[in-house]
Amino acid sequence: MDTSGSDYKELDVHLRRMESGFGFRILGGDEPGQPILIGAVIAMGSADRDGRLHPGDELVYVDGIPVAGKTHRYVIDLMHNAARNGQVNLTVRRKALPAGELKVWRKGKVLKDNAERT
Repeated sequence: MDTSGSDYKELDVHLRRMESGFGFRILGGDEPGQPILIGAVIAMGSADRDGRLHPGDELVYVDGIPVAGKTHRYVIDLMHNAARNGQVNLTVRRKALPAGELKVWRKGKVLKDNAERT
C-alpha cells in the first residue's frame, strides 16, 4: 500500500485517556510491512468525542515514534505506555478526497458520499 503521494493527507490527533481507554481499536501489523489501521472507533470514547479518527485511517506515528512496518504487538505496547501517561499523540494518514467529493462522518459511518457542492 503506497501512501506516500499527495493523494493522502496526514492529521495529528491528541487524545486523553478515559476510564475505558482511548476509544479505538487497531488492525493490521500481522504480516511484515502491513500497515496499522484504525479498525473501529468506540461510541462515546475519547476518539469518538474528538471526532477526527475514522475507521481505515493508517496509523503513522504514536507519540512521535514511527509505526510504519511495525508489528501489531509493538504498536499495542506503545499504546499501553501512552495509557500509563494518560494521553497520546497520534499521526494518521488517510486518502484525500478528490475535488468536489464530500463525506460526512458521524460515529464512524459515512452519511453522505459524493455530494455535490452548491
